[in-house]
Amino acid sequence: MQRNYLLFEKQVRQLTTRLQGKRIVSVFTFRRNEALFTLAEETALRISVDVNHPFFLLDKRVNVHQPKFELFKPLSGQTILSVHILNFDKYIRLETDRFFIDCIFFGQQPNILLADKTECLLDSFKEVRSPFLPQASQQYCFREIRLQDLQALFRKEPQQKLAFFLKRHFKAFTKTMVSETLFRLNAAEGALLKDLPPDTLNALFAVFRRIQEEMQAAAAFLYLSEHKAGKIAPFRLTYFAAQSGVTEQEYADVNSAWLQFVQNTVHIEQFTRMFNQVKKALDKRKAYLQRSLKKIEENEDLQKRKKTAELKGNLLLTFKTKIKKGQLEAELQNIFSDKQEIVRIKLNPSKSVVENARRYFNKFKNISGQKQALQIKKNTRLDELKKINILIEKLAQTKTLNKLQNIRRQLVAMKLIQDGRQKTGALSLQYAFNRLILENEWDVYIGKNGTNNDLLTFRFANKWDIWLHAQGVSGSHVIIRSQRRDYHPPQKVIEQAAQIAAAHSNAKHSATVPVIYTQARFVHRVRKALPGTVSVRNEKVIFVKPMEY
Repeated sequence: MQRNYLLFEKQVRQLTTRLQGKRIVSVFTFRRNEALFTLAEETALRISVDVNHPFFLLDKRVNVHQPKFELFKPLSGQTILSVHILNFDKYIRLETDRFFIDCIFFGQQPNILLADKTECLLDSFKEVRSPFLPQASQQYCFREIRLQDLQALFRKEPQQKLAFFLKRHFKAFTKTMVSETLFRLNAAEGALLKDLPPDTLNALFAVFRRIQEEMQAAAAFLYLSEHKAGKIAPFRLTYFAAQSGVTEQEYADVNSAWLQFVQNTVHIEQFTRMFNQVKKALDKRKAYLQRSLKKIEENEDLQKRKKTAELKGNLLLTFKTKIKKGQLEAELQNIFSDKQEIVRIKLNPSKSVVENARRYFNKFKNISGQKQALQIKKNTRLDELKKINILIEKLAQTKTLNKLQNIRRQLVAMKLIQDGRQKTGALSLQYAFNRLILENEWDVYIGKNGTNNDLLTFRFANKWDIWLHAQGVSGSHVIIRSQRRDYHPPQKVIEQAAQIAAAHSNAKHSATVPVIYTQARFVHRVRKALPGTVSVRNEKVIFVKPMEY
């Protein structure tokens, strides 16, 4: 009911004496749709004209560290003389020595207006697009209607549903008000007036009177659903309190309940925004990994792909006189097939037809090496997908902001969420490099450039990790992560890591590349040299073919 007139009315009634005589020190905004009137005696009047979350609250004065924009400068030093609300309009007017402050909480253009005593508009919180015009209403006030008038309305519309009848004829009867009235009457929402028991009319009249009595009392009520602010009301919502998982909290006045409601709402909105951001990042990464794995599976039939590549090479040589220089693609008839289908072949326009054909013939020359590279890629993707699925399950069970922030920090470290404010720590360091998994057990990290190589070798690597680099040429530093000091990677893993180091060097197109390797503790920076430049001791050399992946 935070947007219901009755809540605003009760709040104004309770705050009037607390606001009268207060001196306005300054007015400013630091949040969208919210203005803060700092008052004497360390208090502040907070006014929000947000369409979904309006409020009119008296709070303690707070030190605002965010950038703020000053409003309504003429109000400085003015004293609040009176506060009142228009009858059944969420329109609150504060009167000072020289001005009117009009707070409009409804319609398409909620606003705060400053006017002089002649009601000439001087300033506004938001741009004024059209003047406010109070709307005349033919509806009844449920607190003032007489029993005979209620009887006449009942007789006039016997075919009308009770729920619609209440919303149509009574001011401030929102969905919540209707639900509460029906619950207290023990009546169904779709019940027709003509079908109601004879005593319903008197019972409805009694409900109106009971709600009015509760409105006159000071208490206000906050309803939480799974520790979240569900509703705030100026009287008891018996229908909501009866729902499963809902708890009721009673407060001494509306202001106390509303302050707590706003605090809970801000917390919930922050949780929801962060939850959606984290979920979107996880879902996006999962979808990418699934697409990548599907593509790897499609490419795993290397014999079939080799046969297709050789067919394209043969067709290019057969029709080489018909292909013009610089073409990006050729469509050639498959003369080697009974169906004589058309085969589309992509070309490198800078190369001759014969060179393009040779490229297709050589594409799958090393099938065993390509199978190994595909398997490494597949294992790496599957490992990450497993971690992403664990995080998705963890997110689904997360109910507190603190735990959600922990998951978000991990995604920032993984570079799945961008956040320049978060400092680089040990968690994010492991995601600063390219990573592959060898033999389903050994993590291999690959530097991206000179500075990143330094970070990998001298900040991330343990001294017992195996360090590799292509000999005599520029390239990436490569680290095989050792789980413990006495656990060394087998020679097969070292060979594969060496192939990766060769593939990430300037010698990647060579047939054979010498790669040096040693423990990371034997690698040292070279003073005054470019990032990534090192000296090495106790190294060994292994000759490998660069990995094709």
